[in-house]
Amino acid sequence: MKVYEVEFHYGRNTYEFLSDLDLEVGKTYRITNDLGHTYKSRALIVDERDVSIFSGQMREIVDAEEEMPW
Repeated sequence: MKVYEVEFHYGRNTYEFLSDLDLEVGKTYRITNDLGHTYKSRALIVDERDVSIFSGQMREIVDAEEEMPW
């Protein structure tokens, strides 16, 4: 499972998500998490890591549809 650093269009904070999907750094997606929630804001993939720097529980991206960049 990969760790993706994501920046949402509505803010400049970044968040980490787990995923087995092959997402590309620099592309924008509409993502759905493991609770079935599809985020209203587009998500830019900022980085891909093997290890998380976040110490809490992370959500998993289970679906991602590519969107136009902002």
